[in-house]
Amino acid sequence: MIANAADTVKFASVPGEYTRICVGDAPAEWAAYRDAYALTAGPAAQCPSSPAPWAFPFPESRWCCSTW
Repeated sequence: MIANAADTVKFASVPGEYTRICVGDAPAEWAAYRDAYALTAGPAAQCPSSPAPWAFPFPESRWCCSTW
């Protein structure tokens, strides 16, 4: 889930295990969105069983290889 810093308290009682990302000053147990800029990961490997790149009109909609 992604929420503004002021809205994180609204989700304190939501059950479940999921990633909590905060835009702004992140409280404890939340990851700060701005920290993503410090990551130095290279490009993701192409899954050999995935369809051609043109099959995805929006790059951000790609599925993880484990879903094929």
